[in-house]
Amino acid sequence: MSTIKFRVVPEEKTQIEQNAKQLNLNVSEYLRKMGLNGFAFKYDNGILIDIVKAMNRIGTNINQVAKVCNESRGVTPESLRKLQVEHSNLLTLILDNFVADGSQEKLIKLMKPNKL
Repeated sequence: MSTIKFRVVPEEKTQIEQNAKQLNLNVSEYLRKMGLNGFAFKYDNGILIDIVKAMNRIGTNINQVAKVCNESRGVTPESLRKLQVEHSNLLTLILDNFVADGSQEKLIKLMKPNKL
């Protein structure tokens, strides 16, 4: 394993330590995650269960839309908007509970749905 050293001012060191503590990570783990991924997550099993349930609801709705498409009945804009709202709610749940401050924008760009 290698070591990387860099200099920070005392205020930056304090902020890095606080960010790591907020995510229950040591400074090394925090900096590694931020350096490699650009974001770090905090975990709460209760919230993870809510996210899985939300994903299942979205999956069910996608299957219903696919069934309608396969039956050649067409899909209403309202059905698609409902999916977008559920997706947006899921994204908000993830951002509010799992992403460290300052890194939400990168994740939003990765997860943002196309507009209708």
